[in-house]
Amino acid sequence: MTWRYEEIPLAYQKTFQWVFEEPTRPHGWNDFAAHLSRPDLTSPYFINGKAGSGKSTLMKFIVGHPKTKEALAQWASNGELMIVKFFFGNLGTDLQKTSIGMLRALMHDILERYPELIPGVFSGMYQSWRDTAPASENQPNYIEMKSAFERLIRNSAKFLKLCVFIDGIDEFDGDHKDISEFIRSLASQHVKIVVSSRPITACLNAFHGCPTLKLQDLTEYDMELYVKDNLAAHRSMVELTKRFPQETSELVAELKEKAAGVFLWVRLVVRLLVDGIEAGDDVRDLQRKLRSLPPDLRALYRRMISKMEPDYQVQAAEIFQLLHAWNLYIPDQPFRTIVLSFAVQSPSKAFSQQALPLHSETYQWLCKKTKARVSSRCCGLLDSGSPQVNYTEMNGSVVDYLHRTVAEFLASDDVWGEICGMTKASGFDAALSLASACLSMIK
Repeated sequence: MTWRYEEIPLAYQKTFQWVFEEPTRPHGWNDFAAHLSRPDLTSPYFINGKAGSGKSTLMKFIVGHPKTKEALAQWASNGELMIVKFFFGNLGTDLQKTSIGMLRALMHDILERYPELIPGVFSGMYQSWRDTAPASENQPNYIEMKSAFERLIRNSAKFLKLCVFIDGIDEFDGDHKDISEFIRSLASQHVKIVVSSRPITACLNAFHGCPTLKLQDLTEYDMELYVKDNLAAHRSMVELTKRFPQETSELVAELKEKAAGVFLWVRLVVRLLVDGIEAGDDVRDLQRKLRSLPPDLRALYRRMISKMEPDYQVQAAEIFQLLHAWNLYIPDQPFRTIVLSFAVQSPSKAFSQQALPLHSETYQWLCKKTKARVSSRCCGLLDSGSPQVNYTEMNGSVVDYLHRTVAEFLASDDVWGEICGMTKASGFDAALSLASACLSMIK
């Protein structure tokens, strides 16, 4: 159940450092480090931000940062301290997007460290589980798990200070009001809560009055750093800056302003501008390109697809359908480049090919070739750069949506209809292609 956490990219170098500093910017925020370290601050800390602003990346950054533990150690004083986390992911399995999944993950981590708490937490169920492993139909329901978690909090309060990070409440598949109010009720002198979400009404209401930060108002420096390293530092852009310093400065300023705090938009647009620079665009070309791009992510995705070469559009549509089908039929396993390399071949090849071993050099070549195919065909909407868990050269990196908003965009009725329409003439069948890919791998 750590899939969602592991797939989130690491924060770009030197970004998000401000979260541990005292608020000094025009758009202030409640002091985060103080909230972690002070015993008298018991409300949840609410991180909210627009889609693509980087909430999950910030949460991952905070969870793993030494300053988080340092601040919490001041709060815990001489008591024991434990940090637990759950990152909702609505593209994953049921356990990755439900309240039962959240409770099971949190309780597993705590009880694994403190197994002596198990009998008191599960009371009557514990003895029956000792005698016989529980059948799937006898697994605790949400009400039972909720009560057990509350008992766990009470029973551990004498010796344990617990900090709980919960990311992406908006990705929860259920009643957002109920889950938000339950999470808020857990905060106490013994339990620190840090939550993140898009600014949906249920969360805004549930965490009203809590210390907070609005991420899109605070990432200007981070975006400036990213643009500097990935656009301004490009050798051709350096030359343009020497010749047209005012125009390039205005271009960068316009880019940051148009992004409106959405880091993902900046990443995508910087890539488009770099492509233009490498194709020989001058500053005026770059300005026209930037001004033609919509500030809305969904509209930007549509424009990116529409600008693709027709042949690449069809191939991208096949890959989009393959990823969708994989997540539908095998949601608990990542979609790897080695599988995709076989899936894009003709299904008939799987039946005709002989059962022969595939040498590691061939595996690596297939994975490298497929990774390049995803990069060139899917216009940056899919990512194939993260090895994720249990990576070996024999299975390749993971192919996934660049961001949740990409999955939402592609799954919308109008867009999905267009995606499927692109492959209608060829009779492409994603399920058949995946089945043939699995057969090829078996052989």
